[in-house]
Amino acid sequence: MKNTLASIAALALTSIVGFSSNSLQAEMVEKNAFNFPTPVAELSSGNISYHYYLSEKDRPSELQKKDALYAQVVDALGMKDDSGDKLYALIVRNVYVISRSMDRYVRSEVLNDLNYLRFVIDATDMRRLSSTEFEVPRRGNSPGFKMNRDLLVSANQVERNLGAKLSKLPLKSLEGDIPFTVQDSYEFSKVLGQNTSKQARMITAYYPISDSSFLVDSYILSHLYNVPPGFMGGTKRLKEDFLKAVEGSIQRGQSFKP
Repeated sequence: MKNTLASIAALALTSIVGFSSNSLQAEMVEKNAFNFPTPVAELSSGNISYHYYLSEKDRPSELQKKDALYAQVVDALGMKDDSGDKLYALIVRNVYVISRSMDRYVRSEVLNDLNYLRFVIDATDMRRLSSTEFEVPRRGNSPGFKMNRDLLVSANQVERNLGAKLSKLPLKSLEGDIPFTVQDSYEFSKVLGQNTSKQARMITAYYPISDSSFLVDSYILSHLYNVPPGFMGGTKRLKEDFLKAVEGSIQRGQSFKP
């Protein structure tokens, strides 16, 4: 499970290229609410604001009835699960500012570059299956999985293609020509005979701030079959490993040169 969440955490950062030099001293600042505000001044120091939430384990249809945040995010991202599987729902929001030109870096040629994805996810054996689909083979206790990336689409396209309701997200704005990235991860392999993750979806919005900086607002919903048992640290360990993986991906991302 540790490596499963590390993979998801790395994927959470594959919609950006690099951080400003001050991000080496950046802090991850946890917010108590999913709909926390996104003041640029607070984020320009390189800090990353995030909200992390793990539901109880239940059928997704039951979670939608009794878990308000889960119901909101499922509708917002258009990621319903109608199976009878009992699953945990991991919900994460990350917001940060990148001190680079959005026009130069938020491009398909960069964001779907295989070398970039291999480097940020830390998976040198990652393979390209098509122009938008990739596969990360299983390695040791780290499950293999596939992912599809739909890059730089409009809000209308996201809603039309996925049945998403982006107005339910605390986005900075839905006005103007704001580009989005949609990334789905799926077909996670078993580890030691146990199911790991079932599926994950990330939707990321990009907002220009100036000619040399832009804001990234990213939302993740992941369905998990299992979490670490108590003797391995339980849900506390799950969160710690997730955040460490995010920090590691940031360090790799900021050193990548497109």
